Amino acid sequence: MAIIQFDCLMPDSDTEALAQRFTQLSHLITRDGKAETAQVTHNANPTVPTEIITQLRAQLHQEHHPPTHVTMHRYVVHLTVVTGSLNQVAMLYARLLTPPANLPHNAVAAENESECEIPARYPWTVQIIPSSW
Repeated sequence: MAIIQFDCLMPDSDTEALAQRFTQLSHLITRDGKAETAQVTHNANPTVPTEIITQLRAQLHQEHHPPTHVTMHRYVVHLTVVTGSLNQVAMLYARLLTPPANLPHNAVAAENESECEIPARYPWTVQIIPSSW
C-alpha cells in the first residue's frame, strides 16, 4: 500500500470541508483507474517535528493574514495498485491545497515563475511512501 501524507497548518473550522474534498478526489482517482483503492484518513493534532511546525507558521505569517487559531492536521491517503506515477497522484491531491496560478500567455513573462505563484490556502508538507517500503 502506498501512502501520501499531507501535514497542514490550518483553522479547525476548515478541516471537515478539506477532508470531504480529499475523499471526493479519491473517488475520481479510483474511477479513472489511477489507483484500485484510495482511502483518506484525517488526524487532528498529529505529532509533527517542531522545525516543520515552525517553518509552516513562518510561511503562514509571510503569505497570509493568519487566523488567530490554527493547528496541525494530517490527511493520509492510502492507495493500492497505483497505475502510473505516485508523484503525479500526490500532485493531484496537492491541488486541493494550492490554487491554480494564472499564467501569462507571453513566454518571456512566464519565465519568471515566482511572479505567477499564488500562496497555498494553508501551509503544508507532503510525504510520499511507495508501497515497496
